[in-house]
Amino acid sequence: MSFKHPLLVLSSLGSSPSVIEESLLEIKDDSRECILDILVTENIESVNRLQAVLVMLYNTSRLAAQRCQRSKVFIRVLYNNDLLKIEQKNWDAVFTVENNHYHAENILKALKIDIPIITLKEDRNEIQNLELTGSNSLGAMPSHYYNTVAVGGTFDHLHDGHKILLSISAFLASQNLIIGITGEKLLINKKYKEFLETYEMRLKSVERFLATIAPRLNISTYKIEDICGPTAYIEEIDCLVLSAESANGGEYVNKVRREKGFNELEICTINVIGGNGSEDDNWMDKLSSTQLRKAEYEETLLESQ
Repeated sequence: MSFKHPLLVLSSLGSSPSVIEESLLEIKDDSRECILDILVTENIESVNRLQAVLVMLYNTSRLAAQRCQRSKVFIRVLYNNDLLKIEQKNWDAVFTVENNHYHAENILKALKIDIPIITLKEDRNEIQNLELTGSNSLGAMPSHYYNTVAVGGTFDHLHDGHKILLSISAFLASQNLIIGITGEKLLINKKYKEFLETYEMRLKSVERFLATIAPRLNISTYKIEDICGPTAYIEEIDCLVLSAESANGGEYVNKVRREKGFNELEICTINVIGGNGSEDDNWMDKLSSTQLRKAEYEETLLESQ
């Protein structure tokens, strides 16, 4: 029996790569139509903890997906989540490990859905321990810290770095999350631009992701057609979340807001995801949409030969 959209119930205190790989192998095929949702049962109380959990699970999942040829499966990590608020509950099975079986049973009772619970074998020797390294500017900042949070990006070929950026932004917001998505006219110099997703495709990917990981928030999306985007004309924003490579842009945003008589924004930065890149080497090892577009280009070349 194979599945198209299972929910894996997992503790974030440690992760056995074989459990995630086994979950992926239970998925019908390597298709963008297939989804694996990973529900973290731990109550996460700080940004540092959240980033450590997300980085570990997304990295582990990506490597497992490559090993078992499920790289196109869309993976989401859910945390502190009220599953009852998710409008589309399309899971066709719940996967879990033995010590989390009661969580899976309680989830199905609360959701009032009848789908199979499948217990996966966990190799306890593979358990990875989380290390909290203080890898962002937010430290032990708690959830729901700001009323209105803004974050922006191209969000092309939505990847793990985007998911972590959006997840941390949602974690910090108590009411409203404003998403700026780069418009086409600012992307004309992008590498492999012929493989860029349209604005509508990128918007849909962001909305679908946030509807599942942050159903409690009011989500607003705006097309970015200049450097500042909505931060230049929405006065009520409290915080702007940026990746480390974009941190300098926060200073310019606050300069524009001061000139308009708006409050300055708290600028919160998180590390670029993937590799060991740094500002000195132009973040060359970061996980990026450019890499994914390049892979599409190379795949197209192979198919044409």
